[in-house]
Amino acid sequence: MHSEAMQPKILYFWGLKIGINPNSTWPEIEEMVKNIRENTDHYFKQKIIKNDLATTVSQEKIGEHELIIKRINAQNLFTIIRRFFCFSRIKRNWKFAHILTYHHIDTFTPIMMVDKKVLGLSYINYLYMTKIDGVEAIAYFEKQSDKAQWQPIADKIIALIKKLNALGLRHRDLNLSNMIISEDKVFLIDLDAMKQEKRVHAKFCKKEIDKFIENIEHLKQKNSELYHYFYHELESR
Repeated sequence: MHSEAMQPKILYFWGLKIGINPNSTWPEIEEMVKNIRENTDHYFKQKIIKNDLATTVSQEKIGEHELIIKRINAQNLFTIIRRFFCFSRIKRNWKFAHILTYHHIDTFTPIMMVDKKVLGLSYINYLYMTKIDGVEAIAYFEKQSDKAQWQPIADKIIALIKKLNALGLRHRDLNLSNMIISEDKVFLIDLDAMKQEKRVHAKFCKKEIDKFIENIEHLKQKNSELYHYFYHELESR
């Protein structure tokens, strides 16, 4: 994949760096940039869906578009300094959303990322991305009790995990809460920790599968047949 395809259009302002998806033709972009320059939290006012020390996530409607905005908070001085040396979670989401799309793996579309700086250091980061209309896979399976109902989606999740492994792409937090089911498709989200290995290695593939199986342990009590289906299809092959 050409790296140019992932590169945002960069705008620099005092204490602010804004990256825009060059493929976006939204007429609202110019106004969004103006509002963000005045107040980086301008769009955090409709529906906060997650708020903890590390991350705040908001669901917003801008024009005709439903967006999810993820803000990576400045926890302490250490995290601010660390961002100077490490690839940020926002940039990782941006990069791997493009890589997944290139490989025909469904995910969100990144629209804009914002880097608020203090004394030249990255202070707070924002990612604006399209909202996927659907339900988390964990909620989807809670409503499906018969194998005939849940197996088609389970098979797609299994195929997704195997494809990621074949490409050397490690999500590093595979679980049913990081998958959205929409129109019988599986969308992979929360790419904060994603990584691409230089070569496919059985050890890394097994680690991803083991992590997923560990994260679905709760299914043993709620739907043991589904749990053992995932386990058999992933661990025994």
